[in-house]
Amino acid sequence: MNNEGAFTLIELVVAILIFAVGITGIAKMQLLAIQGDKYSMDMTDAVNIAQDLVERRVAQNDVSKQIISVTGTKFNYTVDRDSSGPLVSGGYKAINYDVTVNWNYGLNSYNLTMRLDPNS
Repeated sequence: MNNEGAFTLIELVVAILIFAVGITGIAKMQLLAIQGDKYSMDMTDAVNIAQDLVERRVAQNDVSKQIISVTGTKFNYTVDRDSSGPLVSGGYKAINYDVTVNWNYGLNSYNLTMRLDPNS
């Protein structure tokens, strides 16, 4: 029997092993891309929530010292109003709004803090 043109069993096993390692690397890259995309979407949502909360408080010209805290959703957020700043034109005090948005993804916890400082 002439086996010059055929593959041996060891050559096939090595080829399959190399292919499997390559596929595993590609699968890992895809998983990391999906996780990065999920984090980016969550960060975008957190920024949008924080921006929306700050804009609502400013538009309502809220003069209370009330701290808003909301939990129970995917994002937990807190809005803190600080009017201890210096006087600005017209005799009004500068008001700073701090918005903190927290969320979990997998085993990691993330937070975003946004400050609206009218003096800057």
